[in-house]
Amino acid sequence: MQGNKRVSIVTDSAASLPAQLADESDEYLHVIPHQVVINGTTYREGLDLSPEEFYETLRKLKRPPATSGPSPEQFARAFESASTVSDSVVCLVLSSKFSMTYDSAVLGAREASEELPGTHIEVIDTESATGSGLMVIEALRLSEQGRSADEIAQRTRELVPRVKVIATLDTLYYLQKGGRVPVLAHLGTSLLQVKPIFEMYRGEVRTIAKVRTAKRAKGKLVDLLHEDVGEGRLHAAVLQGNVPEEAQELEERIASEFDCAELYVGTFSPVIGAHTGPGLLGVSYWSESETA
Repeated sequence: MQGNKRVSIVTDSAASLPAQLADESDEYLHVIPHQVVINGTTYREGLDLSPEEFYETLRKLKRPPATSGPSPEQFARAFESASTVSDSVVCLVLSSKFSMTYDSAVLGAREASEELPGTHIEVIDTESATGSGLMVIEALRLSEQGRSADEIAQRTRELVPRVKVIATLDTLYYLQKGGRVPVLAHLGTSLLQVKPIFEMYRGEVRTIAKVRTAKRAKGKLVDLLHEDVGEGRLHAAVLQGNVPEEAQELEERIASEFDCAELYVGTFSPVIGAHTGPGLLGVSYWSESETA
């Protein structure tokens, strides 16, 4: 990093940052919105449409909304804005396995670099979706400490294989409509009222458990955390899609049963909820006991 300027952090809205962080007027943080298309109208999540408004609308829709990622031009503009306060920018984005967002960020960085030869821009594929929020928080913390872009990028890459997301779905209807699960799997789960639990790790999503009720699903999430984290200090964010009371209960249980270095509560971004539906509840986390 040149001079004494802090490193700026750029990310996309799929990071699902906690509201208290996303709402702060930190000139060193730039969040680029994804777009959600509802009944033919395009909304920029977090700007034209809040997560709360989105989930309230989602339950009333006859068909799931469509989504689209940020364009290279949006990233280029964010990098240009960041260059007014920083000589270096670290950009942390949604997994390239889920979206073209990483490609857009790379193209945007290339475009911005031609106009800003004195600004160093580093783009990192977090290999996650909402888990990238914890990486953004760590990057901002290091930026505040005056760490260089190289140090922040190195630390983020160390976290990529450590950050996981586990979540439970209320329904497979939206995944099925989007072609992400077979129709029979959707019907079987609906008839049996099974709550599937998924793990997202390094850009891959897999089913790791199935339970019968939402209450058991919350308990299973905590059990899985215990199995994975052990005695290590926990960095976590509880995320929800229109189930704030369940998220609060999950947060309280995690706070009481784990040694938490940090614990946040947030809302799954609309671009995530559009594919999973309302009722999504999960935890993104990493443990200090793990080896990178």
